[in-house]
Amino acid sequence: MHVKCCRQLKLDYGSAAFPAMKLYMVAGAWRSAVDLGQDVVETFLRFDEGQAALSLIDRQLLPIAQAYNLPELIVGLRSHRAVALARTGDIAAARAEISSLTQYEPTPAQTDDIREQVSIIEDLAAQQAQGHP
Repeated sequence: MHVKCCRQLKLDYGSAAFPAMKLYMVAGAWRSAVDLGQDVVETFLRFDEGQAALSLIDRQLLPIAQAYNLPELIVGLRSHRAVALARTGDIAAARAEISSLTQYEPTPAQTDDIREQVSIIEDLAAQQAQGHP
């Protein structure tokens, strides 16, 4: 509840999303677990922990979304995955991942999210080309 309240009030909830995600997993509330897992991914990315974000997506969040038939969450997870790949320095893989999302029929909100993630990836690519980490 703390994370949801903070989200509604646009307040930072820090690392509180991680234990909440784990609680939802234990309770079998898969959609909520993936939703909060994406918040954990955002936290990892904010602290430049691209490998941790990628690991969480690949080992827990995507398998849950696939196993429990949550296809509406796949586009968001994979667009986050693309940004995590870019944060690890693998721009080519990030671009390939984000491009592969054209196989889905994204909603307008998902299309906006993809556009935003492409912008982040291209900003990271430009920084990498200039020799910045």
